[in-house]
Amino acid sequence: MKNKPSTFRSCRGFQMAHNLVAMKTLTRDEIGRLSPTERLILIGDLWDSLDGASSPLPESQRLEIDRRLANLDQDLGEAVTWDRLSFAP
Repeated sequence: MKNKPSTFRSCRGFQMAHNLVAMKTLTRDEIGRLSPTERLILIGDLWDSLDGASSPLPESQRLEIDRRLANLDQDLGEAVTWDRLSFAP
């Protein structure tokens, strides 16, 4: 497991949620009693704990991602920034 910083580590309540997970396995009921912020922190930590080898994509999904990335590269010249799009009259 890689030690990547979680997106939610800067949120208040991180230390409490982190300590809960580090100390023991949480039951479904205990997870349900966590605050929304603590649950988001837990989700972030779980997501960060995955690496490519532990969650391989099926070949069909890998091909679809490759296809979409190729289309993105081809259409990059036609891309519009969010700022330009959101301020369009």
